[in-house]
Amino acid sequence: MAQEMADIEDAFAAADLIINDDMDSAETRIRKGDSSYHQLALAVISFTRSILGFEKEVMAQTSSQLVACEARALADQKRAQKEFADCESNIYPPGTEYTLVQVESLLMSAVVGVMHESIAEGIKSFYKMRRAYWMLDSIIQIETKQLQPQPPLQKRKTLTQEYEQDKMPGTFDDDEFRDEEEYTSSESDGPVPTTSEEQGNKSMDRSSTSSSARSNLEGTGSGGTAAKASIGDFDPEAFCNPRDAFVHSGATLCFGSLLFMFTLVPPTLSKLLSMIGFKGDRERGIKLLWESTAFPNVHGAIAGVILLSYYNGLLGLSDILPTQEFYDASADIVGLPVHKCEALLTRMRTRYPNSGFWLWEQSRMHANSRRLSEALDTLAQMPQSNMKQIDALAAFETAMDSLFAMRWPQMRKSFLKCIEVNEWSKTMYYYMIGCAELEMYRDAFHGNDADEARRRKKAAEEVLRKAPAMSGKKKFMAKQLPFELFVLRKLQKWDARSQEMGLDLADAVGVSPAQEMLYLWNGGKRTDDEQSRQALRELGWDRCTASKDKVEEMMGIKDEAGIQALCMAPMLRNLGRMEEAREVMRTHILSHDRFVIPFLFGDVVVI
Repeated sequence: MAQEMADIEDAFAAADLIINDDMDSAETRIRKGDSSYHQLALAVISFTRSILGFEKEVMAQTSSQLVACEARALADQKRAQKEFADCESNIYPPGTEYTLVQVESLLMSAVVGVMHESIAEGIKSFYKMRRAYWMLDSIIQIETKQLQPQPPLQKRKTLTQEYEQDKMPGTFDDDEFRDEEEYTSSESDGPVPTTSEEQGNKSMDRSSTSSSARSNLEGTGSGGTAAKASIGDFDPEAFCNPRDAFVHSGATLCFGSLLFMFTLVPPTLSKLLSMIGFKGDRERGIKLLWESTAFPNVHGAIAGVILLSYYNGLLGLSDILPTQEFYDASADIVGLPVHKCEALLTRMRTRYPNSGFWLWEQSRMHANSRRLSEALDTLAQMPQSNMKQIDALAAFETAMDSLFAMRWPQMRKSFLKCIEVNEWSKTMYYYMIGCAELEMYRDAFHGNDADEARRRKKAAEEVLRKAPAMSGKKKFMAKQLPFELFVLRKLQKWDARSQEMGLDLADAVGVSPAQEMLYLWNGGKRTDDEQSRQALRELGWDRCTASKDKVEEMMGIKDEAGIQALCMAPMLRNLGRMEEAREVMRTHILSHDRFVIPFLFGDVVVI
């Protein structure tokens, strides 16, 4: 058991090196160890590269490593149950730690499967999530029994009845998955109960067991520690040895991630989830993730990554959020808890000072607070990472913030770097570069710099024509990316207009495509007042480079007027000019039948 503890601590130390962006030292240390924990830590390196880079080769390698790790952990689980039968920790029986290793392997494998972006891989991933859920359920049951006294029998029955109508995964007949149940119960469900009471609990109906675990996590049942709402309510020192801390921090991370993830999947995958009974719970999931961040280990760090990605990413794109006067503890699921996120980020930067990832998150917090200059300065301070995926994230964030701040040369340079360090969508990158070149052409044209205008015009046309040639190489669910379809549609429209009006391609462009991109990525939420005024100036028809009669002809095109209105409205709103914002929307969009302008952004429907 002492060796088990030492292996956990050594693997945790190696994993901390991973988070601290010291991959070489981490791999060297991991390869010196020979345990399931070290094998898991090695798989985490590949998994991190997979989720940050979306590269097929890395994902295939990660999948193989995770399968091997799961098999090793299963063998170690059986060994531990035999060798350490008389050696118990404070909370968990022998083998529980290896159950968690299996859970983490399954969940990472499921995420990688979803990233393959195929229906078949998605279905396999859901079954892996289901297996992981039952394993986590067994851990939570053990933990609840050990940490808190059982409620009265009548109370337990009431809770079971209460939750039976709203079941978490498992709302199907047991016979349907009998083979899998036998597999998971005999090999993967974790520690085998030994007492008669535990045997009785194990024979309970699966859905009732699931419901009991849910109530325990929520705090309405036995009031287990997993119900704590924030790190302020929770003391990680209660788990006084490395093994127990490993199991608890990992269980809260994994279960919280599952509950949270099920609420965020795309509509196509959501249908598949509903077919097999999976239902998320964002509130409980976020509470569990916050609890996991209290542990100073890799589990806490990953929980922090998930939370900050949610708050700075998904919620960072949202316009309608609770204001401070309406903010309370329950608002954490739909609003940005600024002080908690700042405290979390400070802890992570202190714990992992060499990791540029936390600087990247810091820059996103600045951008969401309408401080784009500070965001760009923070990104400029990021050291070159040992992981090219981190550099790719920084390059893309710099490019987008440069777009929002309307710094066209920096935007062009950053998207050129994106092409070098990432394979996501070169069509998108080239189109963005073309937008930046076009704005620099317009600046030079109206600044009477003929030589510069000629160079920028040529560069803009070359890059814009290159973008469609790169399309179709990246697929999502076997379909071409919507943004690439949008680019093809825009270029076709401009080509047709240039031939019809007898203009060069760069002169046939009407409303600023860069401002159109700024709207599409909700950059208006990040621009300050001066930048909003600049955006309004660049949306003016006087920015066009065609002759006056051609520009007037463009102004009569309903699509062009609608795009201009849609881009102007957020900027007017930023400046408090609400009635003007409403008026441009009413005049140029809402006054038309919805079939007149069905698609303002290609295949991206604007409602």
